[in-house]
Amino acid sequence: MERQLASGERWLDEHEAASFFERTSELERERLYRLTMLKESALEAGFGEEAVRMAAFEQIERKDLSVPPDWVRFVLLGVPDREGAMMWYRLLCIVGVVCSTLAVLKPTWLETSWGLIAGLWFLSCAASISAAIRWMERHAFWGATKGEQSSNVEDFCSNRPK
Repeated sequence: MERQLASGERWLDEHEAASFFERTSELERERLYRLTMLKESALEAGFGEEAVRMAAFEQIERKDLSVPPDWVRFVLLGVPDREGAMMWYRLLCIVGVVCSTLAVLKPTWLETSWGLIAGLWFLSCAASISAAIRWMERHAFWGATKGEQSSNVEDFCSNRPK
């Protein structure tokens, strides 16, 4: 008599489970062998070790990198290029430092706790923009020329992937 789960699916017997796990481990070995061979040939061709490591990581993750992740699009919402993102990063850093400094040095102008909270908030926003800029540069989303940058603006600023 064959046992079934509540969903109607059947249980695997020991022989089927063993063959399933054997095939899974075989596929995993093949994938690791291919990645090792790819890494060796890329290093021989003169690619940098960091570039090879990132390519291997992306191969393992198999993520679609044609559109930035949601957190990057949220942080850089409405920012069309690297120069704009750097402007906001610098502005937030300056405002965060000014708020924190005024809260400590001039507590009559700005209450200390609120000034420190505001400064921390502005600096954390700057840190998230910095992380988003690094992601965009690491994945070469912003092109090297102005023409490439402007062609990516619509994809980058949209709220949903195509």
